[in-house]
Amino acid sequence: MPPARPNPPSLRSTRWILFWIVAAGFAFRLVFCGVTQGLNSPPDPALGLDHVQYERIGRYLVEGKGYKMHAWENPSALRPPGMPFFIAGLYTVFGPHYAAVRIALCLLGALTALPLFFIARRIAPEPWALAAAALLAASPGHAYYSTHFFSEPPWTLLMTILICLGARPLEQRGAMGVVGQGLLLGVAALVRPAAFLYPFIWIFLDFVCALLARDSMSRLKRRIALYAVLFVSMMAVILPWSFRNQRVLGEFVLFSTHGGSTFYGAHNERVLNDPDLIGRWVPYEEIPGARDMKHVAGEMDRERESWARGKRFVAEHWADMPRLTFWKFYRLLQVNPDTPNRLFNFAVGTSYGLLLPFMLVGLVVLCTRGRCSPAALTLWATLLTLAAHTVLLYGDHRFRISIEPVLILLAVLGAWGILERLRARSAGR
Repeated sequence: MPPARPNPPSLRSTRWILFWIVAAGFAFRLVFCGVTQGLNSPPDPALGLDHVQYERIGRYLVEGKGYKMHAWENPSALRPPGMPFFIAGLYTVFGPHYAAVRIALCLLGALTALPLFFIARRIAPEPWALAAAALLAASPGHAYYSTHFFSEPPWTLLMTILICLGARPLEQRGAMGVVGQGLLLGVAALVRPAAFLYPFIWIFLDFVCALLARDSMSRLKRRIALYAVLFVSMMAVILPWSFRNQRVLGEFVLFSTHGGSTFYGAHNERVLNDPDLIGRWVPYEEIPGARDMKHVAGEMDRERESWARGKRFVAEHWADMPRLTFWKFYRLLQVNPDTPNRLFNFAVGTSYGLLLPFMLVGLVVLCTRGRCSPAALTLWATLLTLAAHTVLLYGDHRFRISIEPVLILLAVLGAWGILERLRARSAGR
């Protein structure tokens, strides 16, 4: 056997550049976390209950108390299990130290630059792909969520890997590759259920493009079979948790019992009529006439009542839904957040506001260059998943940050497109 040839210098240099981008992103997040929060500080309730409850459930799991919100309560399914089990795994290995979680989240945030590079390399030259990875590593908005116990870092990493896998033609992945992708989708959905929408939107777009291209019937049948494998693999991860909920709660719950309260909190008189809250979400106690929700007995009863009240509000205010939907997207796309958290406002406003013009140009580039390519379809599916989530629930900067890699990729595409146009004009003159 002849000796293996050394990697070309360009490949070696690219690997080293990627290594230093990830290392710098990890160091940036550690410093950011240490300065703003403290590596071994507990989750701050002032920033929301999500991450506080994730940490508490993870701690209870390690202590053998079960999956619940409070030690004296019955087992619960109020939160999806992905983040609590991730925290419980870290506590099992490293002990119940807050620093273990914060450092792990900083590492996941930095590692997200790797799949982003491989996606970008499929639709732009390699230097621009490296630029996309570097921008994500240095993004203050993405780094902000790496310093808290929120689900953004693992979910964004999983979704970026899924987009990277989907950037290859389906037939090239084969059955085993599709199985792996389905398993990752299932894990991502258990971290954040919004991922459950993604494969359906992606498959729909793929079939529309296949029909427009007039693919052969045999090829369409093969794609249908592979997507069936994808769905079965995804559900193989999700259903054990759903069956657990059936056993514990007495009813089938796919992910969590938090969907009803989220839907009702985004569709009520308060968020419709308060100029400061329209398009956002409020908890039970801030909804007029809904204080009795706290006293509804049983987790499933509260979930059913929340869905019923939210649906009734939508039916009674159908004429107001276009206005409410407009404000949902306004909250989602707002450049400068107007929250009391100045650090959050600065981090999100800086990372998003400076790149927004390039993102808009990038959308035009995506529409005009290979819009039906596998890589482009995965990007469109991600954007449409976010849009569907916003229409169904509410708008928030947090949801936009969760697809930060895609937005940065659009910005890079926009900058590349502008430079190519300038070069073409210069050559023409």
